[in-house]
Amino acid sequence: MDIGLYHLKYPFRKLIGFLLPFFKNVTPNAVSYSLLPLGLITAAAYFYAPNARILYLVGALLIFLRMIVGTLDGLIAVTFDKQSDNGELINRIAPEICDILLLIA
Repeated sequence: MDIGLYHLKYPFRKLIGFLLPFFKNVTPNAVSYSLLPLGLITAAAYFYAPNARILYLVGALLIFLRMIVGTLDGLIAVTFDKQSDNGELINRIAPEICDILLLIA
């Protein structure tokens, strides 16, 4: 039995599936790009957190939101058949940039 964390993606997709009607006319790439400001805000929260400890909690919540948005882009692409060649690249690069920002913070 394979119990890797990656496999949690599928039950999580079912959990957030109620959001799909709100994104019917949105491209998955736009959702992927929205990760960038979210990643920047998260990095800023952790950067300033030593002076305002509540920002650690805010950062954790923003990371959870990022997880939702990051899963939603693929779900939109599959559900509404909006896959694209550059979409796969954007889907990979946007979270990596967010991770770099977080490591810098």
